[in-house]
Parts: sequence; C-alpha cells; structure tokens
Amino acid sequence: MTSIQSSARMVGVAAIAVSTSLFLGACTGGSGAAERNESGTSTTWLEDLEPIELTVSHNPPEKTPSAQAALAFQRAVTERTDGKVTFENFFASSLLTAGADGIDGIGTGTADMGDIVPFYSPAELPVSTWASNLGAVRYDTLAESQVVGSAASFFDYMESEPIAEEFASHNLKVLATNATTPYELICTKPIDSLDDAKGTRVRAAGPIWTVGLEALGMIPTTVAFGEVYEALQRGVIDCTLIPAFGFIDYNYLDVAKHHIPANFPHTQAMAWAINLDVWNSFPVELQRIIQEEAVHMPYDVSVGHLEKTAEFGEASEKSGIVHHDPAELNKVLDKRYSDVLKDMVSTAPAQIDDPQSYIDTYVARVDDWRTRTKELGNLPEQGQTIQDYYLSLKDPDLDWYLNELRESVRSKIP
Repeated sequence: MTSIQSSARMVGVAAIAVSTSLFLGACTGGSGAAERNESGTSTTWLEDLEPIELTVSHNPPEKTPSAQAALAFQRAVTERTDGKVTFENFFASSLLTAGADGIDGIGTGTADMGDIVPFYSPAELPVSTWASNLGAVRYDTLAESQVVGSAASFFDYMESEPIAEEFASHNLKVLATNATTPYELICTKPIDSLDDAKGTRVRAAGPIWTVGLEALGMIPTTVAFGEVYEALQRGVIDCTLIPAFGFIDYNYLDVAKHHIPANFPHTQAMAWAINLDVWNSFPVELQRIIQEEAVHMPYDVSVGHLEKTAEFGEASEKSGIVHHDPAELNKVLDKRYSDVLKDMVSTAPAQIDDPQSYIDTYVARVDDWRTRTKELGNLPEQGQTIQDYYLSLKDPDLDWYLNELRESVRSKIP
C-alpha cells in the first residue's frame, strides 16, 4: 500500500536539483561559500539558520487528503532542517479562506503559506481563473483525471510566466498544485434522465460547473460550503457537486443517497503558495529543500484522493447508496465542455499572448502524462460497474508516478 510517509520522501531526494528560474524563483537569499556534504548540500548554512516557524492556512479540514499532504510536506521539511523550520497550522478556513482574503492574507503576512483556489478570485487572479477552464479536458477514467491532471496542473503552474507574474503581483509564489478527481452529483432524489435533471437545485463550486448544470436544465444554487450538509438535509438544495472523496470528508452520505457520476470537470489547480518576501528571505539551500518536497504534493494528494474515493465505494454499500447511469446527461455535458475549451481562445485575458498555443501546450502535456500513465502505471479501467470501479481504487500503486514527477523536475534544469 502506498502511503504518505516523510521517511519515504528521502529516497532519491538528494538527486533532485531545482532550476533557478520558475521552479526555484528569484532568490535573494543564500549562504555564500560553504562546505558541502556528499549530496552537494551545504553543511554550514543549516548551522547558521535561525529557527523559523511558518504560519499555515488550510481551507479544508485536517483529515482531508490535501491537508494531510501538506502536513507530510511539513514533516519532511522539519526533518531535513534538523527541526529548525516548523509550522503552525490553522485548518478549515479558521484563519483565512482559499479566496480573495487568502490571497491578501498570505501576501501581507497574516499567514506565511496556504492553499489558494484560483477560480474563487477571478478579479485578483484572471489568468489562473481562465486556466481553470482547462479542467474541461476529458480524461478516460476518474483515476486518470486525478493523476494525469495533477501532473499537467503542476507543470503548467511551474512553467507559466503569466501565472508566476500574476501570483507575484500579490506577493505570492506557488510551490505546488494538484488537481482533483471529477466532480460528481450526490443527491436526495434519483436522476436518470434530462427530465429528472430539469429544475433540480444544485450547489456548484464555480463557473466551470455552473455552465454544465445550466446545460442540463439544473438550477445552480449558492450555498456556503459549511452549510451544504444542512441544505441537503432541509431540502434547500437537491444535490451538491463535489469529488466523490468529499462525500466521505463531509458526511453527505448521511443525507443524500443518490450518486450520479456524470462527466463534470475536475478542479484543474488547487495552488499551494508562500509569501514571496518570506520565500526570498530563505537561503537558497532551504528554498531547494522546500521545492524538492513540494514535488511530492501532487503525488500525496493523488494517493489520498483515490484512497478516499475507494472509501466511498465501501461506504456506499453500507449506506444504501444508489448509483445512477449518467449516459443521457453525459451526451449534453460532453458537448458543452467541448465548447468551453473552444471558447477559451476568445475569453483569454490580455496577459496571455497566444491563447491557442497555451491550450495546445496544456493538452500536449496531458497527452504526455496519459502516455506515461498507460506505460508505467496500473490504474484500474472503467469497464466495470460503478461500484466495482470505485472499490478498485483502493491502495493505489503510484510509486512510479512520484519517480516520474522527480525526473520531470530534473529535466527542466537548464
């Protein structure tokens, strides 16, 4: 079983070098001449480093895969700095949200680092919000959406100058990103057809899902994230749209018994960002350690999301969940989201010089990682019942994926 363990991170880490361009970012820190150990890392900078405690804001609760991946990252950084760098965590948006106040709060120092959801803040992050429409790219399976999508997202953010400049304008640097599995409907009533869907009130997380719901004749409804459970329970909404692992994280199976895995997009990028002034204050050796460990984020989150999705498969049997065939809905959704990708050329912000080239590069990156996944991975195929497919995601073997992420970072060095 693949698990998130800081000790496992140390394998091969010394071999990863990180570029001084977008991957490492502009460095104003540094330790000057120093002795170096066998791995090439300075041995004196750490002795001179004063203790650092970083304040971290998390949008999700502590038990979620993304929060657990962040904690694994922190343990590894603390271990590799001999306890010199530690972290104080605030979960479930108790300090900042992942929207505009998170952008401002991390940028101005209320927190030193935290997660940002770009499409929550289209005014502040127009380029990243536009790029989130790339979540409409179709994947062959749920697992491929998570694994391939996370790699495509990670390298998009690490290599895109417009995105780096956009975050830097808010005094932020992105350290890592991950995608999610596709969003799926969990409802209090059965939906087997377009007639069933028409007029259904659904809580949607953002614009890319709203367009799909509207195409189905559903009614996108605004409900605060923390109020979704009660809204389902009281009949304020009929469904919510969220990745299947969220059904477990937020206990929605207690109040909603109908699962419709229609072809909605995933979140293209959940960004993990640090205050740029804080980053630039670090010696380059610490920056390197942080970036090396950040490579693990898309891996750790992917493992966690797939394991939690398998938990949904197990829990659905016990909770009496009915899985509905989404074929009729998918015909409409596939056409609508194909149009979303086409429309991106005309809706690109001014910072994107060649929108079609940007999109083509992203799709090529998806194809590259899809090929790697088919050649190296052993992801379950979706040619089985809905229930059996979700159960097949238990204990995903993604060690090859971590190795590919490391190798791909290495290949970006000039």
